[in-house]
Amino acid sequence: MDHDLVYVKKHPRPDNPEGVAYVVPAVGIRGKTTDKLIPHPFGNCSAEFSTLQDTIEAVHRAGYALEVDGQLYPLPDQKPVFRSVKPAAGRPATLFDTMVPVLVRMLDDNSPNVVSSAAYALGELKSTEALEPLFHCFAHEDGTVRKHVSEAMAKLGGQAEGAVRRALADKNYLVRLTAVATVAELVARDRALGLKLLEEARPLLADDNWIVRSQMAHLVGLAAHAVFSADADATA
Repeated sequence: MDHDLVYVKKHPRPDNPEGVAYVVPAVGIRGKTTDKLIPHPFGNCSAEFSTLQDTIEAVHRAGYALEVDGQLYPLPDQKPVFRSVKPAAGRPATLFDTMVPVLVRMLDDNSPNVVSSAAYALGELKSTEALEPLFHCFAHEDGTVRKHVSEAMAKLGGQAEGAVRRALADKNYLVRLTAVATVAELVARDRALGLKLLEEARPLLADDNWIVRSQMAHLVGLAAHAVFSADADATA
């Protein structure tokens, strides 16, 4: 039987014994058997550990297996079982689908160029496996990365709706900024969904951060242009 995984991220921490911190993200983890988010083992906040061994023991105590840098650490009574990659709806599994796990791990690369390229590829593949990993990149410090991430998320269409909603209300302005950019992409790709999310994003016109306010005003202009141009074409 397949099992659920906690995907652990590593962040530089020079003061820690191994020079890194092992972080379990707060947004939730993905069920290997269900492809749905399952409850976070440490509540609504992220958990950080200073050594790999501490991380393994804590996650195992919570009842989950974990993956770090592509290495699986199953529960003591489990054998490592890897699922087949789930292709996008409407097409058979291909060579590209087998590359999805590798591309997802590349989203944690130290190079913004690598992260951008991985996000672009995942968007083209339209794999549901990419949804939460892309969401984790909404707060990336590199603007080009955030652009590619928003485009990739928009290519997932309705599957991304829940993640975009969460991002619009996030405390981190970069996450909100990327969410607004994603809505702009959705307006161009799926007007009905884009306009629906635009309505939910309306409060961001008065956001505390001027960059978010500016991006939001630009989004309103893009949406208006899309709607009025389509109406004009229809009546021509």
